Amino acid sequence: GFAIAFQPMNVGLLIVGCTVGLIVGAMPGLGSINGVALMLPMTFLVPPGSAIIFLAAIYYGAMYGGAISSIMLGIPGASTAVATVFDGRPMALQGKGDWALVTAAMASFAGGTVAVILFTLFAPPLAEVALTFGPPEMFALMLAAYATFVGLGGDDIGKTLFSICIGLVMSAVGVDILSGQPRLIFFELTGFYHGISFLVLSIAVYGIGEVLWTVEIYQADVEMAKAKFSLRGMALALRKAVGTYKAMCIGSVLGFFVGVLPAAGATPGSLMSYGVIKSLAKDRDTYGKGNINGVAAPEAANNSASTGAMLPMLTLGIPGSPTTALLLGGMMIWGLQPGPMMFV
Repeated sequence: GFAIAFQPMNVGLLIVGCTVGLIVGAMPGLGSINGVALMLPMTFLVPPGSAIIFLAAIYYGAMYGGAISSIMLGIPGASTAVATVFDGRPMALQGKGDWALVTAAMASFAGGTVAVILFTLFAPPLAEVALTFGPPEMFALMLAAYATFVGLGGDDIGKTLFSICIGLVMSAVGVDILSGQPRLIFFELTGFYHGISFLVLSIAVYGIGEVLWTVEIYQADVEMAKAKFSLRGMALALRKAVGTYKAMCIGSVLGFFVGVLPAAGATPGSLMSYGVIKSLAKDRDTYGKGNINGVAAPEAANNSASTGAMLPMLTLGIPGSPTTALLLGGMMIWGLQPGPMMFV
């Protein structure tokens, strides 16, 4: 794995991917979903291994990029960076924008590193278990996934169930596998005989959702907070960031296991870690007013969750987040079928 990752072309794609992800993540409203969707066609020029590295780098870069606009503008670059605004923006307004950005960078690195270690420990056993799956186990797994959707949907269970039903109807469009009869061919359009492409649908749903979310949260009176960077300031910021190791550890572990849940992703992971770190703190009153731990915990969590979301996608073929749903579609296009057989 390291031999492939350290090939010159792959290292180059890694750097380019992280840079693109950083820029895309920092732009309010784009986020990792749109970054991966926009760059997916470019991956046909390179081998599948390089393509995975490139798209994963965009995903990882966008996770940190979201913190830049959250801290400096007060507008989350994506929904995954919402929790970073709570304390990141007040810190920037107090002239501590450099502290917040350095802490976010360190927390992102810590979250990603912890998640990779946990991924390495949990992926092979999970794939081994998945190989023994028969129809009863698959039924139980799907039932658990739907139960998770309802749990994450909050109080509005009716809306969640309605969304699940729409998804099942969409998947039924096309020609029936057993009888060969056409199903739900809207307006007799021949294109529907092929069914609705999972990739097209996921890009449309998540892309449009992200745009609507951006329109809703956009504020016209936003001002850019200034951050001054110097070697002395960076050293001080690093010392402050190291002091948040507890928040980083909690965010990393919690974010990973929330990310593993199908359809959970990094947003609930970062919000939950913020809530946990706040509830465990002795100085709860300082949260929301510029507490540095309030930046470290959600940033560690969203990077950790993004890696965690790849675990069910690779081992079970069930995406753990919207972005991994796009990665799943990409892997299918490259001729790779995610699931336990991939590990064999």
